[in-house]
Amino acid sequence: MLTLADGTYTTIQPNAGATHPGYFRVAGQSKADGFIYTAQGSCTQCDAPDSGAARFDLNGNRQDVDLNVGKYGQAGGIELSPAGYYLYFLARDPDQPAPANSGLYMFGNVIVRYSVFDGTSSVVARANAGDFIEDYTLTSNDPDISYVEVVPESTYAPMGSHENDIKQRLVRRVNLLTHSAPETLTTTSTASYLLWCGDSLYYGTADPSDKSYVSSYNPITGATAQVEGQLLGCAP
Repeated sequence: MLTLADGTYTTIQPNAGATHPGYFRVAGQSKADGFIYTAQGSCTQCDAPDSGAARFDLNGNRQDVDLNVGKYGQAGGIELSPAGYYLYFLARDPDQPAPANSGLYMFGNVIVRYSVFDGTSSVVARANAGDFIEDYTLTSNDPDISYVEVVPESTYAPMGSHENDIKQRLVRRVNLLTHSAPETLTTTSTASYLLWCGDSLYYGTADPSDKSYVSSYNPITGATAQVEGQLLGCAP
């Protein structure tokens, strides 16, 4: 960790107990409690999903965070909400049907929200039975969560090249204040790296020639646009 004010470094080790230490993405520093949150895992199988979380103070002191996943299997790294009150992560509900032929592959079919203050977790978004969630993003003031729900074909083969095994992707949104039913904003054949910028939702797409594009959708006007390139971020 680099302190920009004086150029000093503080070492943090999110994977202190690992058999094979690895690096796990830092979710960010919470504005609510001042801690730095990061995913952690054993890395005994380094292509496995991250498991659990840790937090650090500015001196590098580490605490494990129990995400209280219960019956759910964590299927993705944590994301910190912009205001810093919650951690979000993909998880798999074992009681909900997974994509056909998925085997042991860890799909996320729910998004779980963890409160950094009271330690409780709850499901805030859920894919339809047999579908899975590929990516998600939060708006700057936390009222909504948007995500890509993948609708696979019955011949889906998760470990191979499977774009032909996907029927469609639904870009959906849930209001976290009202716990509304999922709203489908748009459908697309490819969608990744969701990002809200102003009133428009941006996401990466690709065509059969492997060219990359940035597509946008404005749910207020219904306007869509697409330009060639990669989605990097939202300028203020």
